[in-house]
Amino acid sequence: VVDSNESSVRGGEEYARNCGVADRIDFVCENFSAFVNRVCDGEDNDGGICNGSGCSIKTKEIRTTSVDFVVALHACGDLSDMALQYALENQCHFIICPCCYVKRYLAPFVPFWHSFCDEEEVDALGRLVELDDRPEESRRSMVVINSMRKQAFGGKQVAVSLEEFDSRISKRNIALVGDSTSLTQIL
Repeated sequence: VVDSNESSVRGGEEYARNCGVADRIDFVCENFSAFVNRVCDGEDNDGGICNGSGCSIKTKEIRTTSVDFVVALHACGDLSDMALQYALENQCHFIICPCCYVKRYLAPFVPFWHSFCDEEEVDALGRLVELDDRPEESRRSMVVINSMRKQAFGGKQVAVSLEEFDSRISKRNIALVGDSTSLTQIL
């Protein structure tokens, strides 16, 4: 568990202890960008930020066993894409619920989906998502962006779906769900 909110991390640790699973979960109080920079394997990483052009975002110092599941709830902007890349490179299940589509924290990290359109289109799509007073346009833009994010898994052994939950819970209500074991080798 990587979270920048210390009280959330401490609460999660206590809950894991009460459930008897604390020995199987690592808790880190840190923002995800700093976490990835710290655990990135350092190969070809453009100054420490992993960006999909040869750098690997695999854990090396947190746990010696593999990562089983990545959950990113309301992962702002590029953090959604970095969490997706992390899940892809660690070949694990995931659920990513993006939000704040216009935030760009992680330069020089470039999200995979940006390769499908030019920077003006990326900016326009992100702004359309944030139109809370136009929910249909916002929803369509979220579907477009998250469908492009889903393409990062093309050809990989991960089944990815877009799941939509009730917009009364959150206006950013589309999640990417990945199951790394659901595909079979039938071609």
